[in-house]
Amino acid sequence: MVLNHHKIRVIILDDEEFVCNHLKHLLSAFEEVEIAEVFTSPQQALLFLADTPVDLIFLDIQMPLMDGFEFLDRLRESTEVPAIIFVTGFEEFAVKAIKRAAFDFLIKPVNADELAETIIRFKLYRNQNHDSQKVNHLLKTINNPRRLKLKSKNGLHLIDPQDIFFAEAEGNYSWIRLTSGSSEMVTIQIGKLLEMLDADQFFRISRQNLINLRYLHRVDKKKGLCFLKHDTHIIELSMVRNKINQLLQAV
Repeated sequence: MVLNHHKIRVIILDDEEFVCNHLKHLLSAFEEVEIAEVFTSPQQALLFLADTPVDLIFLDIQMPLMDGFEFLDRLRESTEVPAIIFVTGFEEFAVKAIKRAAFDFLIKPVNADELAETIIRFKLYRNQNHDSQKVNHLLKTINNPRRLKLKSKNGLHLIDPQDIFFAEAEGNYSWIRLTSGSSEMVTIQIGKLLEMLDADQFFRISRQNLINLRYLHRVDKKKGLCFLKHDTHIIELSMVRNKINQLLQAV
């Protein structure tokens, strides 16, 4: 099926309805943009795209049932992947991966001027052949995340961030508590360690501890505690009280 290239046909996919509405409002200012559909459900978007080609997808990354990367993987199995613009809060290494692999990215909340620059770039880009290798590179990058290289007194540790349960400060050093139950002491302060990690996945709950949000099980606001769980192992950690609301907003 040949697309009508007089218009840029787009869909918006974000599990937060207010984000969709905000982006839809901003895009309505562009005569050359046609919003084909807006979705809060990745599954519904996949069904739509199976029969309806579009030029561009504005895609959220963090969605509860299927994240943006899994969505791309599923889409690639059934149809040609259109250009992707991530609308995300991701920082640091995740943004670098997105820069290399997606057409563009926008940081929430979306700025109207930045969106306008993105639309202009896409109009120029659309006159060229779509490079599907970019999407393949993105999926490869996400499915094979980089390991952290952390020094210890005895040498070097290569640690997958997904395996970090939580970390504990000890002066100028940090204990890395792993999901396997083992621990590694590394020669880096906990604040510097946090800078190396994905800000959307790790959160510092106190001067003493940072946690991996994927293992957050429960928060007790009254007692100022959070509970992490991996398999049957549950750990209880004290929180700084002014961090509790920030944590609840981060998950």
